[in-house]
Amino acid sequence: MDLPETGGATTRIWLHASGLVPAEPVINGCVVTYLTVLTLLEPALGPMGKSSTDVSALLDHTVWFRRPADFSDWLFFEQNSPSGIGRRALATGTLLNRSGALMGTASQEGYFPALRNS
Repeated sequence: MDLPETGGATTRIWLHASGLVPAEPVINGCVVTYLTVLTLLEPALGPMGKSSTDVSALLDHTVWFRRPADFSDWLFFEQNSPSGIGRRALATGTLLNRSGALMGTASQEGYFPALRNS
């Protein structure tokens, strides 16, 4: 049985490193990529009636960097899910610094398997 199509959910979070992140752009980019993988599908989960433990596979994950991220300050991450249909969900996100400058955008697609009967 396929799940109904859903979409339009949005989550907004502030990101900040709990420890020291070196000022090197490559390291900050890796931290941004890691954090976006962890949270980007969240707006799709509720409307689809799923939790993060229901995700079977991340089909793709892309981050486009517009400016180097700087974790000496906070980053604002607005995420939305324009589509959750069948067993797949798509989510996109926008990363802004505290002054509102675009730092990057991200997208991710996840797969939710059918429940198995025991």
